[in-house]
Amino acid sequence: MLPHRYSPGWVISPRGTLKADGSFTLNFTEFDRVIADLRGRGLTCFPIAPFDGRHPGASFYERTTGVPNKSLPLNPASGRFDIYMKMVADHAREKGWIDDAYFYIWDEPSEKYYGQIGLLGQHIRKVSPDLKTLVTADPSPALDPAIDIYVPRTRAWLYSTMHHIADAARRRGKTVWWYEAADPCPAPGIMPIGYPPANTRVQFWHNWKYQIPGSLYWAAAWHKNEPFYNGVYGHGDGMLYYPDHGPSVRLVMIRDGIEDYEYFCILDHLTKDQPDHPARKLLSIPTDIIEEVGRYTTDPQSLRDYRRKLAEAIEQLSQ
Repeated sequence: MLPHRYSPGWVISPRGTLKADGSFTLNFTEFDRVIADLRGRGLTCFPIAPFDGRHPGASFYERTTGVPNKSLPLNPASGRFDIYMKMVADHAREKGWIDDAYFYIWDEPSEKYYGQIGLLGQHIRKVSPDLKTLVTADPSPALDPAIDIYVPRTRAWLYSTMHHIADAARRRGKTVWWYEAADPCPAPGIMPIGYPPANTRVQFWHNWKYQIPGSLYWAAAWHKNEPFYNGVYGHGDGMLYYPDHGPSVRLVMIRDGIEDYEYFCILDHLTKDQPDHPARKLLSIPTDIIEEVGRYTTDPQSLRDYRRKLAEAIEQLSQ
């Protein structure tokens, strides 16, 4: 994944040892080795602790410490959750990694779980206020005390309401990403096999146009037995890297799209003190490339030609 500029959604957690008195210790040796190695190869962010799907429950500790979940339930009131989160956050801070770490607090919660999310958030804020929390949900003031990064589905951005909701969340100091999870639609995204490859690449142009600094995809190697087929969501969905074959065309398009996004960032940086510089006009993506979310070009040559203009401007400004 990293050679194609996409950080994996799950990496590693420190191993724990449960003591006879009910306390536990964490061994960060392997954790440090892996994270340091991946950061050196381009890792930009990583979850600091595992989560248990839609319900981050007992298996949080089972996966983290290697002990049966009945012995270590995820119960903030027990104190173990606070201890664990403080230990991993303090360690990340000591290593200088805290700004790139986040806690994936819940996956696609319905409103009935907001209270539990709020409880988890309160405990995280208490022991590690600088550790970012992430949820795959639309921004909501009800979740603000617990959440730093909201990640709504890409399809939600087809409607102007989401743009207003995201703008309001940003004004409240929140970060808003987006993600695709097995739902091909007119919104740009990492489409299954059969869609134009440019659909995947142009997603990251939308990230620039609508100032969405993060993009999440639900799975990169999910269908291990039948990697080329998935009768539910489309061929190749949830599979970006094929065992024994290598990266998919979509993963290559992800790399190109992220590099396109970086060109916009570089040009913006080079001209930020020159607001009237002619090259800054290139930072406004024209409507023949993106008219709105859901209406965009799938012509790869158009993207390549515009990227060339960005590159030429960057070269001239760097001389």
